[in-house]
Amino acid sequence: MTLLGQCRFEKEPRLYEPSQSAQLFNVKVFWYWIFNALVHSVLLYWLPMFTYQGDVIWGNGRDGGYLVLGNIVYTYVVVTVCLKAGLVTNSWTWLTHCSIWGSMVLCNIWPALPVGAVFTGMDDMIFSSPAFWLGLFLIPITALLPDVVVKVDKEPLSRTSQPPHPIKESRSS
Repeated sequence: MTLLGQCRFEKEPRLYEPSQSAQLFNVKVFWYWIFNALVHSVLLYWLPMFTYQGDVIWGNGRDGGYLVLGNIVYTYVVVTVCLKAGLVTNSWTWLTHCSIWGSMVLCNIWPALPVGAVFTGMDDMIFSSPAFWLGLFLIPITALLPDVVVKVDKEPLSRTSQPPHPIKESRSS
């Protein structure tokens, strides 16, 4: 522990109470996150599989195959992970915004890069599919809906019902 951290601990021991009492990470929290990851994985794999099970996702009957489906699922996973990171973030800074929104933007740019012969034209196939755009909106929302429900259930409706934060309280006195 640093000298500054030691001084802060001596002045405001309540700041360290959640970590010292294992409220933030313990066996129960660990298994909650594992179960949550499994639910996300199942939804993020099976929802696109059911959506694209006929392999024909364009009006003209073109077939994208497993590479298109893989890129679609990858895009949905990146968007879901970024939104989940935003959901569990307590303090939004400009770096948080750059990381979350920048990852989602870069995720949609990489199919246009010429990384191999099998990926040539992949961006045209993916981005011209109305089912992709509908899924990009619905599938991450569906996967994150249980997380939103849990977060809303755990958070109080008004901030005034919470005890004051130790740092704010110490500055006001």
